[in-house]
Amino acid sequence: MEHKSLCQEDARHTPYKLAPARRKNDPARRKIRRTPDVEAVMPTAEEKKSLLEKAYAEEKKHLQARKVEEEKEVSVFQPKKI
Repeated sequence: MEHKSLCQEDARHTPYKLAPARRKNDPARRKIRRTPDVEAVMPTAEEKKSLLEKAYAEEKKHLQARKVEEEKEVSVFQPKKI
């Protein structure tokens, strides 16, 4: 009976995506090469600032609307003074 090493056995049953890229035109390597540069995709400092300002303004609007609604609810539940 021939003894096979565990490494060879594991390599044979390894899924293709997890196997190391060996060929030049390997789809996994091609995908890595075609992904855009991270710095090119990242927003600039001014864009980040404008996005943050928009988010803060929107959040402030939501909070004010919520506050007004809560005040209305509180005024409805308070008994009228005679």
